[in-house]
Amino acid sequence: MQLRPSHAILVLCLLLAAGCGDDGGDAGTGGGGKGGAAKDAAKTTPEAGSPGASEEKSGISSFADTPELEACMTAAGFAEDAPSTGAIKAWRHPSGARVAIGSDEAVTTGIAAEIGTPDAPADVNGTAVLAGPQEQRDAAATCLG
Repeated sequence: MQLRPSHAILVLCLLLAAGCGDDGGDAGTGGGGKGGAAKDAAKTTPEAGSPGASEEKSGISSFADTPELEACMTAAGFAEDAPSTGAIKAWRHPSGARVAIGSDEAVTTGIAAEIGTPDAPADVNGTAVLAGPQEQRDAAATCLG
């Protein structure tokens, strides 16, 4: 059988298509096929000091309810509080300051609306939400930092 130039081009196109393109997901779904699992497995922890490290630090995956965090929050005058909607951990200060750690960044806006007021809106920093007097916000941010 003789290979025609049109066949060679077709074979070349098929080889290129097999090695390029999307990750195997359906069109319009943003991936999710077998290639997506390989990408997820390849994710690594960002290098300290990099922009990715700052994002990772504010994410829920890096939140750890440690004895040191509890001691710091207690020393700052906070007591554990019932978590707000979507929060996994919350603290309250006698001054009225409140702190909550959201389950993910998508819920922090709702938490901020719940614990903030029109006169003193809550600050959102990644998954942390802080409301109340600035002095207590700063103390809590230091503990969470």
